[in-house]
Amino acid sequence: MKRAYFLCLLILALCAENYFIIGYSLGDQFSGSADQFAVNTTTTRYSNYTTTTTRYANNTTTTTRYVPTTTTTRYVPTTTTTRYVPTTTTTRYIPTTTTTRYVSNTTTTRPVVTTTTTRPTVPVTTTTTRPTIPTPTTTTTRPTIPPPTTTTSLPTSTPASIHCNYFSLSTTYGCDLQIVNPNGQEFLTITGAHLPLKFDLDVLDVSAKFQNTKNIPSIICRKFVNLKRLEIIWSEASVMTTDSFRNCRNLEVLDLSGNIFREIPADVFEFSQNIRVMSFERNRLEIIANNSFYGLSELNLGYNELRIVDRQWFYRNSQLLTKLSVPGNRISSVVRAGSGFFSNLVSLDMSMNPIRNIQVGDFGLMSNLDSLKLDSCELSQLQLDSLNGLFSLRSLSINCNFIRDFPVDMFANQPNLSEVSAADNRITSIDSRSFGSTMSRLRSLYVQNNQLDSIDPEFFNNTGLLTTLFLNGNMCSNRNYFIDGSNRENVRREIDACLRNFRYVRCQYSGSPDFMCRMSVRNLVGLDDIQVVEGQHPFGSNNNNIRTVNIISGTSTIVPSVICRQFTNLQEITASGNGIISLTASSFQNCRNLRVLQLISQEISVIPESVFGSLVNLQTLSLTMNKIQSISARSLTGLGSSMQNLYLNSNLINRIENGAFNSLTNIARIQLNSNMLSAVNSLYFGAAMRNLVEFSANNNQINGTDPIWFNNSTLLDTLNLTGNLCVNGSFSNVRNNRNYVSSQLQNCFNRFRP
Repeated sequence: MKRAYFLCLLILALCAENYFIIGYSLGDQFSGSADQFAVNTTTTRYSNYTTTTTRYANNTTTTTRYVPTTTTTRYVPTTTTTRYVPTTTTTRYIPTTTTTRYVSNTTTTRPVVTTTTTRPTVPVTTTTTRPTIPTPTTTTTRPTIPPPTTTTSLPTSTPASIHCNYFSLSTTYGCDLQIVNPNGQEFLTITGAHLPLKFDLDVLDVSAKFQNTKNIPSIICRKFVNLKRLEIIWSEASVMTTDSFRNCRNLEVLDLSGNIFREIPADVFEFSQNIRVMSFERNRLEIIANNSFYGLSELNLGYNELRIVDRQWFYRNSQLLTKLSVPGNRISSVVRAGSGFFSNLVSLDMSMNPIRNIQVGDFGLMSNLDSLKLDSCELSQLQLDSLNGLFSLRSLSINCNFIRDFPVDMFANQPNLSEVSAADNRITSIDSRSFGSTMSRLRSLYVQNNQLDSIDPEFFNNTGLLTTLFLNGNMCSNRNYFIDGSNRENVRREIDACLRNFRYVRCQYSGSPDFMCRMSVRNLVGLDDIQVVEGQHPFGSNNNNIRTVNIISGTSTIVPSVICRQFTNLQEITASGNGIISLTASSFQNCRNLRVLQLISQEISVIPESVFGSLVNLQTLSLTMNKIQSISARSLTGLGSSMQNLYLNSNLINRIENGAFNSLTNIARIQLNSNMLSAVNSLYFGAAMRNLVEFSANNNQINGTDPIWFNNSTLLDTLNLTGNLCVNGSFSNVRNNRNYVSSQLQNCFNRFRP
């Protein structure tokens, strides 16, 4: 009984195996549709795709359905195991009973991708008669499996949309606009629900920031007909047409900053002439059609690609325009006012344009201009009359240029100027004369990060309203100051280096027949770096005509070399009481034509060697009333045969080295009155004795005179030795009374010790 039971189980297993063998064999014989002979369907869902496996009588098909954005196709290799009967093909017939299985039609729908799988009804024949089948030979074929391929599909483009999030702030009801419109299509409506008791007519403000729209949709003003302010910024807009603003009849403020417009077409604002404030800042504007702007009061075209500011942009005139901003373009000349154009401007910003020069008259008709900005314009200098006509100017900003100084009277015609900002330039000095009467109204001066090493003390003394003085990053000061009545003197002490360093050389000229310069100087620190003698020549005169310089005022520790450098034909320099301390060779380097040099009542204590070496034509040298203590052998070297008169009166001279006067071969007059000499030695003079006509040494401490000196000074005619120890007298007509004078000097001769 048990054997029969196991035999039945074995027969059933063999029948099931043979059923699949024959099924696979049939699959090889048919090449029809894959939908034939369907047996069943298995669907498997994974995290990012769905696999449907359908088994047919002759094949197995796997269908993979993907998530819409990223599709990963996984190849499931199909391994077909075909078992062949060695020699015969067995066909099974239905002897008496036929069982037919039908698979109904199945439709599978996914949220994004819809796939319909239709399985036709196919009868399947099952044969109950099972003939004896020999053991089959099994061959397994493994096809080459390609590596999985991942395909990333771009997401489906988001449909265009425009939507309002309405808000209410105090008296303003507005719309925060959300817009996706990369292709620039027009819309029929704007979605979004109003706040309670609010309607389209109540919307006064529409703002779109960091959106994406190619154009300015006309639906905005069609829907919100009372709109006052429209702002579409940083939203990649590049196209606008007349229709964009056709219904914006009540619009007053339009801000399209931060987009990519290259052109403002003609008549685009024809139907929106109530706009008063408009901004196209940070676009790419190159072209603006004529008559584009109607009655604007403020216009901002900063940071575009414009090369000029054209009056023809403005319909009829621009009298209403009060504020114009065009920084960061490619404009090379200043906006000029004309009849009906820009004459009412109050604020003008032309910073960051390659202007380079301001011509006289550029601002001639802008009498109402209050604020002018010319930062980073590559300006190298300001001409005297550059700001003429700006009578109302209150604030001037010229930061980040290459300006070295302010000309005299630069700001004299701006009586209301209260703020000057000139940071990051190359200014070396602040001169009170640049400001004139404006100093009394000046409140703020910003000159940080320059090369400033001096400030005119008169500037600080006369700017009583000055409250802000920024000097950070300069040579003489590295601080910023806020000044009030309580700390003004402290600030003065802290900027003392700047005040002491202030230097200038100025001339008041007179013409024919004098051709003279009455000079004032200031140079307390002794830096010989002044480049120009300032001043205006009278008609018919120039630097080459000047023959005499008389330093009548001011203080300078040196004789500025610029004097002879500028006046090459100069013949005389006279300076009295100017505090000159040092004599330098550079001071006289270009004074070859000088005949007379008088430095009287100064503070000179030393005559350096060869300091007068360039004065080959000098005839008269006066260093009277200084603090000279000695004369070395080379102090007067270079003066040469042209020298006739030497005045060294009222010094502290107590020592003269041998040969000190030797080079003065044609000297006629030497005066050493009121010094501290103790003797007159022939070795001082050398060859100078031959032509000496006058020698004066009154009020010294002379207690001995070299008789050789007297005997060899054969042309001596005047000898003044009053107030000395060995002699107290003055002698004239010495040549004719030599014996008498010699007898009067005998006591001095006797006391002389070489």
